[in-house]
Amino acid sequence: MKRLSEELLEYFSNTSEEQLQKDWEAIHSKYAYGPEINQFIEECEKNALHNEIVAGIYGSHPTSRVNVESPISQDLAQVNCLRS
Repeated sequence: MKRLSEELLEYFSNTSEEQLQKDWEAIHSKYAYGPEINQFIEECEKNALHNEIVAGIYGSHPTSRVNVESPISQDLAQVNCLRS
């Protein structure tokens, strides 16, 4: 059994440009969703800048102060305190 890299090398070496284009169009039409990579990077940079501004205003990002502890674990902690 060949490794994936070997299969890919063989595919690209033995496949015509026309077939590569057809294969690409088939793959792209089926799996192309979401932003292009350049748009994704720009959005990440905008969000990073926004987070830096918020951190400058509040001292930290507001979501970092959200209590995510489960109410169930709080209930269990109370039960354990009552037993001791």
